[in-house]
Amino acid sequence: MKSIKKRQLLLGLVVLLYSVIVLSYALFPKAELNQFLSIQLGLAQFYSFSLFFGVVIIIFALLMLGVNSYKKDNRKPSLIMWLMMLVLSGVLVVGSQEGSFTNQSVETTQPSFKIVSYNSANQLSSANIQTIFGEYNTDIAVLAEFDERPSSAGSRERIQQLFKAANVNYDQYDVFISDHPTGVAGVTTIVKKSFAQFTQQRQAPQPTFKSVNLKSQTANVPSIIGLHAAPPIPGYLMNYWQKDLRTISNQLANQNPDSILVGDFNANMKHGQLTNINTHEDGLNALPFFERGTWPTSKLPSYFRTPIDHVLLPKNQYSIKAINLRDLQTSDHMAIFMEVQKNKA
Repeated sequence: MKSIKKRQLLLGLVVLLYSVIVLSYALFPKAELNQFLSIQLGLAQFYSFSLFFGVVIIIFALLMLGVNSYKKDNRKPSLIMWLMMLVLSGVLVVGSQEGSFTNQSVETTQPSFKIVSYNSANQLSSANIQTIFGEYNTDIAVLAEFDERPSSAGSRERIQQLFKAANVNYDQYDVFISDHPTGVAGVTTIVKKSFAQFTQQRQAPQPTFKSVNLKSQTANVPSIIGLHAAPPIPGYLMNYWQKDLRTISNQLANQNPDSILVGDFNANMKHGQLTNINTHEDGLNALPFFERGTWPTSKLPSYFRTPIDHVLLPKNQYSIKAINLRDLQTSDHMAIFMEVQKNKA
């Protein structure tokens, strides 16, 4: 009898903790509690794959309810708690998804432009160049982890070689390269010259794995911030990741409300202080709920992947004409292909 009560008490504590974890993240993402919990080691990863864990716990709760029914174990506390786990997991699955991107009336005289975001894992190929710049004819491409070589000249030479191999005219593009971070390739942003002219802002705030901050010199063309945040893995990088989320929210997004933010955030938009961003809207939300995951490509079905790559558009300023995710085969990230157009004033 005592062992039964102990098990029920333990299960009750688990349900209580689970309810705090689920409800804060799914229903109150902007609350300080979620901003604290969602950047803690373990919980950060749990929240990243909320759909996967939610479905797993739903299956386990149903299994336990079935076992209780088979054994004709009608102890009400156990039944109630497993039912609560079932309901809470349903809340996690549904409530952790962000709403849909709402397209508005576009400015018909304003041409659309194309954006690509891709963490190339230092494996970008000429075939990728052909897909991004030849086939898709992109205007702005932000490539996180393009080249580990610390020399900008070496990186430019590699880009030129890839363009030549892809039979794409390199001279039609401007290439901007970030400072070189420690232990990982930086960020490279490639812009079509006929689309717009930009100047690189070297003194702008940058996350751990750097950014390319481009100030637009062309009327009616937004400034672009291409970035790469540290990942939330054990050790010192966890602290850097937490700091990067604050940098993205407070210094890059909220202080640049008219700029487009593109890149590998290594977080979804309910992690930490990213929930404070109210100046931008995530273009991924133009996709159905179960098609937004960008990582990892090889280990999970598409609907269980986590959306950690983003294109943040200034709120109420742009609509999305087309968006799709593509597996370019050279990285464990999906590439985001997006065409946007200016809204009517």
